[in-house]
Amino acid sequence: MTVTVASAITQVRDLIDEPVPQFWTNVQIQGYLNQACADFSRRTRTLRNNQQVQVSANVQNYLIPSNVMSVYRVEFQPTSTGQVFIYPLDFMGYNEMDEAWGVYQTFPAAWPQSYTLWGNPPSLTIRLFPVPNQGGVLNVFGYRQSVDAVLTTDPIDILQGYEEAAYEYATYKCLRQDSNPRWQEAKQAYENILSDASNNTGWYTDQPNTFTSGQSSWPPWASAGSDYN
Repeated sequence: MTVTVASAITQVRDLIDEPVPQFWTNVQIQGYLNQACADFSRRTRTLRNNQQVQVSANVQNYLIPSNVMSVYRVEFQPTSTGQVFIYPLDFMGYNEMDEAWGVYQTFPAAWPQSYTLWGNPPSLTIRLFPVPNQGGVLNVFGYRQSVDAVLTTDPIDILQGYEEAAYEYATYKCLRQDSNPRWQEAKQAYENILSDASNNTGWYTDQPNTFTSGQSSWPPWASAGSDYN
């Protein structure tokens, strides 16, 4: 369910016991709601998206989309006619990349195998190795920053089901400005909701995770023992 700024302001005004603007204006509360969404998305990494970055042949460095604050996974997908493969890239730190490129950082190949990151959002740069000699796209899986609401009809950009976190955050900001000691209760309520989101939204499933290293090279008789026929 999408919660608009107007609805969220009503909820906050109920919590601060000021149904009609007197001390806190609607604009001020809206600012706190936007701050709440930004803080929540930054600390829980719950706003996930997948964006594409165009890759040109023989170009090594690319800017990550400006709304991405952290990268989870990168894939290289050639766009040449007849190409059907998608190549997952391994992340390596800048120093660790020396193990891959040695002294030849611009070594060319059909597709990259690794990537590293440098800079910071909104100017976070991805550096590929080897340098692809064909065009394609990078599928960038990452965590985006929330989008500030402008109009009161805009939705607050927070994870569905956790809208209360924005209410409590805005409440704590208002009460702290008023030197009302209840701000600490609101702040703690916000932190509790944030902690719950961090603990329960990892993969949106309760199924166990698995990892495979590929097909085993052992022959069947070596692993099946006397039961193998």
